[in-house]
Amino acid sequence: MGTPAHAGDLAAPVKEIMNSLPKSPKYKLAGFYTHMSEIWRDEGHKGVRVAFERISKGKGIDYKGTYNCMGNPDPNVAKMVQEAQKIPDDQFNKYMEEAKKHPSPEDEQNAKKFAKKVLSKK
Repeated sequence: MGTPAHAGDLAAPVKEIMNSLPKSPKYKLAGFYTHMSEIWRDEGHKGVRVAFERISKGKGIDYKGTYNCMGNPDPNVAKMVQEAQKIPDDQFNKYMEEAKKHPSPEDEQNAKKFAKKVLSKK
């Protein structure tokens, strides 16, 4: 299941879908998410990973892990984050130039490797 990180958590529609899944050991789940890591660092988005794991385990779903990478944020959302984090314009503009490159071909290759690894697990 994929989601952008929203305030360090699953996006609301994804959380709603996951919470509506029935308890079942038949299901397996791996998560994928994008985030603003250069601004938030790991502590800002690890809640997404934790939410995937917590909801899966609470429903008896075989949790296979998560893959994450930096994403290209909506400029309006990014601006809100800049203001909330009090990031100077020069630092923020440098971040946005890098963010526009993601997910990159390398990110996509790493996601494919993760998916192959997950699919090979029984």
